[in-house]
Amino acid sequence: MTRWRRAVYFALPFGILVVLARIIGLPDALLVFDTALPWYQFLLVAGGLLALVTTFFFGLEIVAGAVLGTLFPDLWHFRKHDHRRAATWDAMAAGVAGLGIAVLASRLMAWFGQLWPAYLPPSPLGGEISSFQPWFQIVANVAGRWLLDITIFAAAIRLLQLGRVQRRVWVLIGVMVLAIPTVSRGALGWVVGLLPVLVVIGAAAAFALLVGRRNRLAYGVGAWFGVVANGVAPFLGGSGLYFQMQGGIALAALLLPVLWLVLTATVHAPTGGTSAAAPRND
Repeated sequence: MTRWRRAVYFALPFGILVVLARIIGLPDALLVFDTALPWYQFLLVAGGLLALVTTFFFGLEIVAGAVLGTLFPDLWHFRKHDHRRAATWDAMAAGVAGLGIAVLASRLMAWFGQLWPAYLPPSPLGGEISSFQPWFQIVANVAGRWLLDITIFAAAIRLLQLGRVQRRVWVLIGVMVLAIPTVSRGALGWVVGLLPVLVVIGAAAAFALLVGRRNRLAYGVGAWFGVVANGVAPFLGGSGLYFQMQGGIALAALLLPVLWLVLTATVHAPTGGTSAAAPRND
């Protein structure tokens, strides 16, 4: 049974990030504002886009929360201090291991890009560079990407628990769908474009089999570490001091949830009591 109220509460922080990111991005819109148009028209368009984008992404985030809550209802147990405290240290270790796996996967994809630069060009900095506050755009994008990744990962785990024939069919369909954008590049482009997809799938499978296992919190922490690394690395490794500073500020902000999780593991619950066992897979 899907509990939509919980899904809304879960998606609320992500929706707030979307709203703030769009508001912070409004000064950028002034740079392309046609001064021949009335000022009220600009405000109407900007306000309409803000409402449209916020509604769309908040709706997606609610659906993601509903999917996670429906597939794994015991995830809500981590709202309780004892459940988080029992699983946090294993999750932190899994997060570090997940970070290593993400770095290795990134290096492997960079190597593929050197072998076939025409089909796998290097990824430039995203739209954050044109933002009034790039660090906040990085934070908002990383949070949204993390939610998307863990939702896809949760759905993939459930698909793999289906029958053998069904499992193979759905996995094949998923890989083919992910590779569709590379079809127009020809046969070689399709094969080369499929390599990053296989790398991501392999990295996720390695994390699930070797690291995450039965600790559900470990999947969220591991995905967070990996997404943060991929989102911040282009800025920290950039040539401009300004973008390096923005990447550092974003990294500090993105590590705050990890710090909060560690702090909750080092203090006792206000009501006392014994620690509960971490929720496990069925």
